[in-house]
Amino acid sequence: MSALGFPVLFAQNGKLPDVTSAFIRDHHIAKVLIAGGTAAVSAAAEKSLKALGVGTVRRSAGGDRYETAALIANTYFTGAKGIFVATGTNFPDALTGSVMAAKNHAPILLVQADVTPDKAAIAFVKKNAPACVTVLGGVGAVPDNIVDSLLTGKPVPPKTTPAKFDPKGPMVALTFDDGPSKYTPRILNTLKQNDGRATFFVVGSRVSSYAQTVRDVIAQGSEVMGHSWDHRDLTTLSASGIRSELQKTNDAIHSAAGVRPAAFRPPYGSVSTTVKSVAKSMGLSLITWSVDPQDWESQNANTTYNRIMSHVKNGSIIICHDMYGSTAAAMERVIPELRRRDYQLVTVTELLTASGGAMQPGVVYSQK
Repeated sequence: MSALGFPVLFAQNGKLPDVTSAFIRDHHIAKVLIAGGTAAVSAAAEKSLKALGVGTVRRSAGGDRYETAALIANTYFTGAKGIFVATGTNFPDALTGSVMAAKNHAPILLVQADVTPDKAAIAFVKKNAPACVTVLGGVGAVPDNIVDSLLTGKPVPPKTTPAKFDPKGPMVALTFDDGPSKYTPRILNTLKQNDGRATFFVVGSRVSSYAQTVRDVIAQGSEVMGHSWDHRDLTTLSASGIRSELQKTNDAIHSAAGVRPAAFRPPYGSVSTTVKSVAKSMGLSLITWSVDPQDWESQNANTTYNRIMSHVKNGSIIICHDMYGSTAAAMERVIPELRRRDYQLVTVTELLTASGGAMQPGVVYSQK
Protein backbone atom coordinates (compact mmCIF):
# COMPACT_ATOMS: atom_id res chain seq x y z
CA MET A 1 0.00 0.00 0.00
CA SER A 2 2.93 2.29 0.52
CA ALA A 3 3.22 2.27 -3.26
CA LEU A 4 -0.03 4.25 -3.27
CA GLY A 5 1.74 7.00 -1.36
CA PHE A 6 0.31 5.93 2.00
CA PRO A 7 2.26 4.85 5.09
CA VAL A 8 1.76 1.27 6.26
CA LEU A 9 0.39 0.96 9.80
CA PHE A 10 -0.21 -2.24 11.75
CA ALA A 11 -3.04 -3.69 13.76
CA GLN A 12 -2.30 -5.95 16.71
CA ASN A 13 -4.51 -8.95 17.44
CA GLY A 14 -7.10 -7.36 15.19
CA LYS A 15 -7.06 -4.09 17.17
CA LEU A 16 -5.47 -0.69 16.65
CA PRO A 17 -2.44 -0.14 18.92
CA ASP A 18 -2.35 3.22 20.74
CA VAL A 19 0.60 4.38 18.61
CA THR A 20 -1.34 3.67 15.42
CA SER A 21 -4.39 5.54 16.68
CA ALA A 22 -2.20 8.46 17.73
CA PHE A 23 -0.59 8.71 14.29
CA ILE A 24 -3.97 8.72 12.54
CA ARG A 25 -5.36 11.33 14.90
CA ASP A 26 -2.29 13.60 14.92
CA HIS A 27 -1.88 13.58 11.14
CA HIS A 28 -5.58 13.96 10.40
CA ILE A 29 -5.63 10.90 8.13
CA ALA A 30 -8.66 11.13 5.85
CA LYS A 31 -8.48 7.81 3.99
CA VAL A 32 -7.53 4.33 5.16
CA LEU A 33 -7.29 1.11 3.17
CA ILE A 34 -7.51 -1.99 5.35
CA ALA A 35 -5.56 -4.93 3.92
CA GLY A 36 -7.03 -8.24 5.06
CA GLY A 37 -10.22 -9.63 6.54
CA THR A 38 -11.72 -9.11 9.97
CA ALA A 39 -9.40 -11.75 11.46
CA ALA A 40 -6.47 -9.48 10.61
CA VAL A 41 -8.15 -6.13 11.30
CA SER A 42 -11.39 -6.49 13.21
CA ALA A 43 -14.69 -4.77 12.50
CA ALA A 44 -14.26 -3.01 15.84
CA ALA A 45 -10.94 -1.59 14.65
CA GLU A 46 -12.67 -0.38 11.51
CA LYS A 47 -15.25 1.43 13.62
CA SER A 48 -12.54 3.01 15.76
CA LEU A 49 -10.96 4.41 12.59
CA LYS A 50 -14.14 6.31 11.88
CA ALA A 51 -14.27 7.47 15.48
CA LEU A 52 -10.78 8.94 14.92
CA GLY A 53 -12.18 11.10 12.13
CA VAL A 54 -11.19 9.02 9.11
CA GLY A 55 -13.64 9.93 6.37
CA THR A 56 -13.14 7.00 3.99
CA VAL A 57 -12.37 3.46 5.11
CA ARG A 58 -12.06 0.72 2.53
CA ARG A 59 -11.15 -2.93 2.93
CA SER A 60 -9.42 -5.24 0.44
CA ALA A 61 -9.56 -8.83 1.62
CA GLY A 62 -8.85 -12.07 -0.18
CA GLY A 63 -8.96 -15.58 1.20
CA ASP A 64 -5.43 -15.16 2.57
CA ARG A 65 -2.53 -12.68 2.48
CA TYR A 66 -1.52 -13.83 -1.02
CA GLU A 67 -4.98 -13.24 -2.46
CA THR A 68 -5.19 -9.92 -0.63
CA ALA A 69 -1.91 -8.69 -2.13
CA ALA A 70 -3.06 -9.72 -5.61
CA LEU A 71 -6.47 -8.08 -5.06
CA ILE A 72 -4.82 -4.77 -4.13
CA ALA A 73 -2.58 -5.01 -7.18
CA ASN A 74 -5.51 -5.62 -9.51
CA THR A 75 -7.59 -2.85 -7.91
CA TYR A 76 -5.06 -0.05 -7.59
CA PHE A 77 -2.14 -0.77 -9.93
CA THR A 78 -3.59 -1.39 -13.37
CA GLY A 79 -1.00 -0.40 -15.94
CA ALA A 80 1.94 -0.68 -13.56
CA LYS A 81 5.21 -1.10 -15.45
CA GLY A 82 6.90 -3.06 -12.69
CA ILE A 83 6.20 -5.37 -9.80
CA PHE A 84 7.96 -6.39 -6.61
CA VAL A 85 7.82 -10.01 -5.45
CA ALA A 86 8.34 -11.01 -1.82
CA THR A 87 7.75 -14.03 0.38
CA GLY A 88 4.53 -13.94 2.34
CA THR A 89 6.14 -15.70 5.28
CA ASN A 90 8.69 -13.00 6.14
CA PHE A 91 7.08 -9.57 6.18
CA PRO A 92 10.32 -7.62 6.77
CA ASP A 93 11.31 -8.43 3.17
CA ALA A 94 8.12 -6.84 1.85
CA LEU A 95 8.45 -3.87 4.18
CA THR A 96 12.04 -3.29 3.12
CA GLY A 97 10.89 -3.00 -0.48
CA SER A 98 7.87 -0.82 0.27
CA VAL A 99 9.80 2.43 -0.14
CA MET A 100 11.05 1.38 -3.57
CA ALA A 101 7.58 0.18 -4.50
CA ALA A 102 6.15 3.56 -3.51
CA LYS A 103 8.73 5.43 -5.55
CA ASN A 104 7.96 3.32 -8.63
CA HIS A 105 4.19 3.06 -8.08
CA ALA A 106 4.43 -0.72 -8.26
CA PRO A 107 2.58 -3.38 -6.26
CA ILE A 108 4.19 -6.00 -4.04
CA LEU A 109 2.95 -9.51 -4.80
CA LEU A 110 3.43 -12.21 -2.17
CA VAL A 111 4.43 -15.81 -2.93
CA GLN A 112 5.28 -18.99 -1.07
CA ALA A 113 8.22 -21.30 -1.72
CA ASP A 114 7.10 -24.52 -3.48
CA VAL A 115 3.56 -23.22 -4.00
CA THR A 116 2.25 -22.05 -7.37
CA PRO A 117 1.48 -18.30 -7.12
CA ASP A 118 -2.07 -17.10 -6.55
CA LYS A 119 -4.25 -17.08 -9.68
CA ALA A 120 -5.10 -13.40 -9.19
CA ALA A 121 -1.38 -12.55 -9.05
CA ILE A 122 -0.80 -14.46 -12.28
CA ALA A 123 -3.78 -12.67 -13.85
CA PHE A 124 -2.29 -9.30 -12.89
CA VAL A 125 1.04 -10.17 -14.53
CA LYS A 126 -0.67 -11.40 -17.71
CA LYS A 127 -2.84 -8.29 -17.96
CA ASN A 128 -0.13 -5.72 -17.25
CA ALA A 129 2.96 -7.44 -18.67
CA PRO A 130 5.33 -5.55 -16.34
CA ALA A 131 8.68 -4.70 -17.89
CA CYS A 132 10.56 -4.94 -14.59
CA VAL A 133 10.34 -7.58 -11.86
CA THR A 134 12.22 -6.96 -8.60
CA VAL A 135 12.56 -9.90 -6.24
CA LEU A 136 12.91 -8.98 -2.57
CA GLY A 137 15.06 -11.57 -0.84
CA GLY A 138 17.22 -14.52 -1.83
CA VAL A 139 16.30 -17.77 -3.55
CA GLY A 140 15.58 -19.34 -0.18
CA ALA A 141 12.73 -16.88 0.32
CA VAL A 142 11.59 -16.56 -3.30
CA PRO A 143 12.87 -19.48 -5.42
CA ASP A 144 13.55 -18.84 -9.11
CA ASN A 145 10.97 -21.38 -10.24
CA ILE A 146 8.23 -19.59 -8.27
CA VAL A 147 9.10 -16.33 -10.03
CA ASP A 148 9.00 -18.21 -13.35
CA SER A 149 5.60 -19.64 -12.41
CA LEU A 150 4.31 -16.14 -11.69
CA LEU A 151 5.55 -14.80 -15.02
CA THR A 152 4.44 -17.74 -17.18
CA GLY A 153 1.23 -18.63 -15.38
CA LYS A 154 2.27 -22.28 -15.34
CA PRO A 155 3.79 -24.49 -12.63
CA VAL A 156 7.56 -24.57 -13.07
CA PRO A 157 9.44 -27.32 -11.19
CA PRO A 158 12.50 -26.34 -9.18
CA LYS A 159 15.83 -26.76 -10.90
CA THR A 160 17.53 -29.78 -9.45
CA THR A 161 21.05 -31.05 -9.84
CA PRO A 162 21.02 -34.54 -11.37
CA ALA A 163 21.67 -37.11 -8.70
CA LYS A 164 25.06 -38.76 -8.79
CA PHE A 165 25.19 -42.55 -8.80
CA ASP A 166 27.43 -45.25 -10.18
CA PRO A 167 25.71 -46.67 -13.29
CA LYS A 168 27.80 -49.83 -12.96
CA GLY A 169 27.11 -50.30 -9.25
CA PRO A 170 24.33 -52.39 -7.67
CA MET A 171 20.99 -50.58 -7.67
CA VAL A 172 17.29 -51.13 -7.12
CA ALA A 173 14.19 -49.04 -7.74
CA LEU A 174 11.64 -48.73 -4.95
CA THR A 175 8.22 -47.80 -6.32
CA PHE A 176 5.02 -46.79 -4.57
CA ASP A 177 1.52 -47.09 -6.04
CA ASP A 178 -1.96 -45.68 -5.40
CA GLY A 179 -1.00 -42.46 -3.60
CA PRO A 180 -0.31 -39.77 -2.82
CA SER A 181 -1.48 -40.12 0.76
CA LYS A 182 -0.78 -38.83 4.24
CA TYR A 183 1.97 -41.46 4.53
CA THR A 184 3.92 -40.32 1.45
CA PRO A 185 5.86 -37.56 3.31
CA ARG A 186 7.01 -40.13 5.88
CA ILE A 187 8.49 -42.30 3.13
CA LEU A 188 10.09 -39.24 1.50
CA ASN A 189 11.73 -38.35 4.78
CA THR A 190 13.20 -41.85 5.12
CA LEU A 191 14.54 -41.67 1.57
CA LYS A 192 16.09 -38.27 2.26
CA GLN A 193 17.78 -39.48 5.43
CA ASN A 194 19.36 -42.38 3.53
CA ASP A 195 20.36 -40.60 0.30
CA GLY A 196 17.74 -42.52 -1.63
CA ARG A 197 15.23 -41.84 -4.36
CA ALA A 198 12.14 -43.68 -5.54
CA THR A 199 9.34 -43.54 -8.08
CA PHE A 200 5.77 -42.74 -7.04
CA PHE A 201 3.02 -43.97 -9.36
CA VAL A 202 0.10 -41.71 -8.46
CA VAL A 203 -3.62 -42.09 -9.07
CA GLY A 204 -4.66 -39.02 -11.05
CA SER A 205 -7.87 -38.32 -9.15
CA ARG A 206 -5.86 -37.93 -5.92
CA VAL A 207 -3.27 -35.51 -7.24
CA SER A 208 -5.11 -32.20 -6.74
CA SER A 209 -5.74 -33.02 -3.08
CA TYR A 210 -2.04 -33.75 -2.56
CA ALA A 211 -0.48 -31.27 -4.99
CA GLN A 212 2.09 -30.10 -2.45
CA THR A 213 3.12 -33.68 -1.76
CA VAL A 214 3.62 -34.26 -5.49
CA ARG A 215 5.88 -31.19 -5.60
CA ASP A 216 7.74 -32.45 -2.54
CA VAL A 217 8.45 -35.75 -4.31
CA ILE A 218 10.07 -33.89 -7.20
CA ALA A 219 11.99 -31.56 -4.90
CA GLN A 220 13.36 -34.52 -2.93
CA GLY A 221 14.87 -35.97 -6.12
CA SER A 222 12.38 -38.78 -6.60
CA GLU A 223 10.06 -38.99 -9.59
CA VAL A 224 6.31 -39.05 -10.21
CA MET A 225 4.58 -41.17 -12.83
CA GLY A 226 0.96 -42.03 -13.51
CA HIS A 227 -1.08 -45.02 -12.34
CA SER A 228 -4.30 -44.24 -14.26
CA TRP A 229 -6.98 -41.78 -13.23
CA ASP A 230 -9.08 -44.01 -10.99
CA HIS A 231 -7.24 -47.36 -10.88
CA ARG A 232 -9.33 -49.08 -13.53
CA ASP A 233 -8.05 -52.19 -15.31
CA LEU A 234 -6.95 -50.65 -18.60
CA THR A 235 -7.37 -53.93 -20.48
CA THR A 236 -11.16 -53.64 -20.01
CA LEU A 237 -11.30 -50.22 -21.72
CA SER A 238 -11.42 -49.08 -25.33
CA ALA A 239 -8.41 -47.34 -26.85
CA SER A 240 -10.04 -43.94 -26.26
CA GLY A 241 -10.83 -44.89 -22.66
CA ILE A 242 -7.22 -45.91 -22.05
CA ARG A 243 -5.96 -42.68 -23.57
CA SER A 244 -8.32 -40.64 -21.38
CA GLU A 245 -7.13 -42.39 -18.20
CA LEU A 246 -3.48 -41.75 -19.04
CA GLN A 247 -3.87 -38.21 -20.37
CA LYS A 248 -5.99 -36.95 -17.48
CA THR A 249 -3.47 -38.32 -15.00
CA ASN A 250 -0.45 -36.81 -16.74
CA ASP A 251 -2.27 -33.48 -17.05
CA ALA A 252 -2.97 -33.52 -13.30
CA ILE A 253 0.70 -34.23 -12.55
CA HIS A 254 1.79 -31.42 -14.84
CA SER A 255 -0.69 -29.01 -13.29
CA ALA A 256 0.57 -29.83 -9.79
CA ALA A 257 4.31 -30.02 -10.39
CA GLY A 258 5.13 -28.86 -13.92
CA VAL A 259 6.51 -32.23 -15.08
CA ARG A 260 5.23 -34.66 -17.69
CA PRO A 261 5.98 -38.34 -17.03
CA ALA A 262 7.51 -40.51 -19.75
CA ALA A 263 6.09 -43.75 -18.34
CA PHE A 264 3.23 -45.15 -16.27
CA ARG A 265 2.28 -48.26 -14.33
CA PRO A 266 -0.91 -50.02 -15.46
CA PRO A 267 -3.16 -50.93 -12.53
CA TYR A 268 -2.80 -54.58 -11.48
CA GLY A 269 0.06 -54.82 -13.97
CA SER A 270 -2.58 -55.65 -16.58
CA VAL A 271 -1.32 -55.11 -20.12
CA SER A 272 -2.78 -55.89 -23.53
CA THR A 273 -1.83 -55.21 -27.13
CA THR A 274 -4.23 -52.24 -27.12
CA VAL A 275 -2.76 -50.81 -23.91
CA LYS A 276 0.75 -51.03 -25.36
CA SER A 277 -0.37 -49.53 -28.66
CA VAL A 278 -2.00 -46.52 -26.98
CA ALA A 279 1.02 -46.06 -24.72
CA LYS A 280 3.32 -46.08 -27.73
CA SER A 281 1.21 -43.48 -29.54
CA MET A 282 1.44 -41.27 -26.42
CA GLY A 283 5.21 -41.73 -26.06
CA LEU A 284 4.86 -43.64 -22.78
CA SER A 285 6.73 -46.69 -21.51
CA LEU A 286 5.04 -49.21 -19.19
CA ILE A 287 6.55 -50.15 -15.82
CA THR A 288 5.63 -53.29 -13.89
CA TRP A 289 7.81 -54.99 -11.22
CA SER A 290 10.00 -57.94 -10.29
CA VAL A 291 9.58 -57.96 -6.49
CA ASP A 292 6.13 -57.82 -4.90
CA PRO A 293 5.92 -58.04 -1.08
CA GLN A 294 2.13 -57.68 -1.28
CA ASP A 295 2.21 -55.02 1.41
CA TRP A 296 -1.38 -54.09 0.59
CA GLU A 297 -2.52 -57.58 1.63
CA SER A 298 -0.53 -58.15 4.81
CA GLN A 299 -0.39 -54.54 5.99
CA ASN A 300 2.32 -55.75 8.31
CA ALA A 301 5.66 -53.95 8.43
CA ASN A 302 7.67 -57.05 9.41
CA THR A 303 6.14 -59.17 6.66
CA THR A 304 6.78 -56.48 4.06
CA TYR A 305 10.39 -56.11 5.21
CA ASN A 306 11.09 -59.85 5.14
CA ARG A 307 9.55 -60.40 1.72
CA ILE A 308 11.53 -57.57 0.14
CA MET A 309 14.85 -58.52 1.68
CA SER A 310 14.36 -62.19 0.71
CA HIS A 311 13.86 -61.45 -2.99
CA VAL A 312 15.70 -58.24 -3.82
CA LYS A 313 18.66 -58.36 -6.19
CA ASN A 314 20.58 -55.97 -8.40
CA GLY A 315 18.21 -54.38 -10.93
CA SER A 316 14.99 -55.17 -9.05
CA ILE A 317 11.92 -52.98 -9.37
CA ILE A 318 10.08 -53.32 -6.07
CA ILE A 319 6.37 -52.52 -5.87
CA CYS A 320 4.89 -51.14 -2.65
CA HIS A 321 1.95 -48.89 -1.80
CA ASP A 322 2.21 -45.57 0.03
CA MET A 323 -1.40 -45.80 1.16
CA TYR A 324 -0.55 -47.71 4.34
CA GLY A 325 1.15 -46.70 7.55
CA SER A 326 2.54 -50.25 7.76
CA THR A 327 4.39 -49.70 4.48
CA ALA A 328 5.84 -46.40 5.67
CA ALA A 329 6.99 -48.18 8.84
CA ALA A 330 8.51 -51.02 6.81
CA MET A 331 10.47 -48.51 4.71
CA GLU A 332 12.15 -47.22 7.86
CA ARG A 333 13.84 -50.64 8.02
CA VAL A 334 13.96 -51.58 4.33
CA ILE A 335 15.64 -48.44 3.06
CA PRO A 336 18.54 -48.34 5.57
CA GLU A 337 19.10 -52.07 5.12
CA LEU A 338 19.23 -51.80 1.32
CA ARG A 339 21.79 -49.03 1.70
CA ARG A 340 23.77 -51.15 4.19
CA ARG A 341 23.90 -53.87 1.53
CA ASP A 342 25.40 -51.30 -0.85
CA TYR A 343 22.36 -50.96 -3.09
CA GLN A 344 21.88 -47.55 -4.65
CA LEU A 345 18.24 -46.46 -4.35
CA VAL A 346 17.41 -44.91 -7.70
CA THR A 347 14.35 -43.93 -9.69
CA VAL A 348 12.92 -46.24 -12.34
CA THR A 349 14.22 -43.91 -15.04
CA GLU A 350 17.73 -43.99 -13.57
CA LEU A 351 17.64 -47.78 -13.25
CA LEU A 352 16.49 -48.41 -16.82
CA THR A 353 18.80 -45.87 -18.44
CA ALA A 354 21.91 -46.51 -16.34
CA SER A 355 23.56 -48.40 -19.20
CA GLY A 356 23.12 -45.45 -21.52
CA GLY A 357 20.02 -46.61 -23.37
CA ALA A 358 16.63 -44.93 -23.49
CA MET A 359 13.24 -46.18 -22.37
CA GLN A 360 11.11 -47.02 -25.40
CA PRO A 361 7.42 -46.04 -25.73
CA GLY A 362 5.02 -48.98 -25.69
CA VAL A 363 7.59 -51.32 -24.12
CA VAL A 364 6.97 -53.06 -20.78
CA TYR A 365 9.81 -52.97 -18.22
CA SER A 366 9.82 -55.09 -15.05
CA GLN A 367 13.49 -54.92 -14.07
CA LYS A 368 16.89 -53.73 -15.27
